[in-house]
Amino acid sequence: MLGLSCLAPTEIVVELRTDVACNVVAANEVGVAVAKPGDEDAGFAAVGGSLCDGDGGLGTVVILPHDINEAVGIRVVLGVNKPTSSCTAPMYDGCIVARRSLEFIPHTPLELPIDLRQDCVGTPCDEHSTCVAPQQCADAGTTCSGGSCTVPDAGPPVGSCVEFGPIPVATQVPVGSPHIARMPRGGWAVEYESPARTVHAMMIDDTGKVMNGAGDTVMPSPVSTSGIIGPIGSDGVGYAVTYYDSSTFHFDWYTTAGAPARTTVGFGGVAPPVGGIVWDDKAQHYVFTASPITSSLSVLEVDIANSGVLTSIAKNAGSNASLSLGDQIVYLGVADTAGCYIYPCAYTGTTASCGAPFTMNGCTMVRTAANGTHFFGAGLASSQQISTVFDGTPGAPYPTLVDTPLAMVAMTAGGSSYRVVWRSSGTLMTTTFPNPPAAVSVTPNTTGYAGPGAGFDAVADDATSPAYAAVYYQFDANGASIDLVHRCK
Repeated sequence: MLGLSCLAPTEIVVELRTDVACNVVAANEVGVAVAKPGDEDAGFAAVGGSLCDGDGGLGTVVILPHDINEAVGIRVVLGVNKPTSSCTAPMYDGCIVARRSLEFIPHTPLELPIDLRQDCVGTPCDEHSTCVAPQQCADAGTTCSGGSCTVPDAGPPVGSCVEFGPIPVATQVPVGSPHIARMPRGGWAVEYESPARTVHAMMIDDTGKVMNGAGDTVMPSPVSTSGIIGPIGSDGVGYAVTYYDSSTFHFDWYTTAGAPARTTVGFGGVAPPVGGIVWDDKAQHYVFTASPITSSLSVLEVDIANSGVLTSIAKNAGSNASLSLGDQIVYLGVADTAGCYIYPCAYTGTTASCGAPFTMNGCTMVRTAANGTHFFGAGLASSQQISTVFDGTPGAPYPTLVDTPLAMVAMTAGGSSYRVVWRSSGTLMTTTFPNPPAAVSVTPNTTGYAGPGAGFDAVADDATSPAYAAVYYQFDANGASIDLVHRCK
């Protein structure tokens, strides 16, 4: 009798996914290299990017054994800021690099998912490890069970949201208002004072862990006892620290080690820097607000080599200004004794020109948010109601109690929705507009803070999801701390 058997193939099926936009993938292509573990940085073969399906899938690559007894190393590269063909070891500037090393199992097809995470741009790791989060690497060694393979400690899948907190990022701190900024490839830059007028900064990844090489570090900004520390910005590599010293607005650009990345920029000012600061990843510079002279508010930029005024308006912001960056437009929110104003400023990355403002009457403070060519404003009415505006159309007032005029932040919340976070009777509250559901608390307890400043700061993850993070001063039976919380909705 003749017996026949059919054995499964010996192969590795690499399943590629990314959260990078398909037009970028198609233009720059994906590169895959296969060699002995640790040797795959020698070169790669382009496999194109036309299979990008809009949901993150890039298709599959099947790898067959040359010698079934030898381990195989796989390296996948995707250029984000340049063509993949221009991505070179060891730094891979502007590129995503993912590595795996494993052994074939005879007659077993192995499924090997590889996520090309956009937040891994700038984290090349070494030839034996792979990026699992911003500034974090893990061994590229892969474990397989039942035909499925994973990298231990690889973190959450691309595009997933991980809620965490509240977690203390600093303890035994004086009363103050911390600041937070979302970094362009994921994670947050957090700023606080301890002792008073001494600036600390750190970077936290999307799972709530301190990033390697970016732990709690004192920034050498010489803030005087009468000075005021303003918002923080981050390009994902270092920090922009802003502060006001009675007469001068300062912009300091530091590395994560606290070393100056460029010469300090000073602007004669008449108001503390409570306005906005954002990192423009396309133009590779910071955009921020300052009041260099009385009755004038300026939008300025600073890059690693230069600084300048993008535009100015004849408006004294006092201690109140807000800035948000849309698609080729900057929205500048200003409040004075007469009301609130939102200026749309056409923006090219190198110049800006502001048009006539939208006016919100009976308003004492305004915060802006932008998504593409659309904008949102949240103003604090004298009656302690939150008033809103969407692309110039007023929304219905939202009744609530806001502890102090500065204790409110606006941000995107995905699609055409926007989020407002505010402090009410010591509790951080939030809801989304334009059709606000009942407000919910951000944290499980009150902050214990009742000072005149905000006592907190909050920022959206991106313009496409409702996820956001908040950092706040917390005072309880255990003392004073700076806590961080991340919510996915």
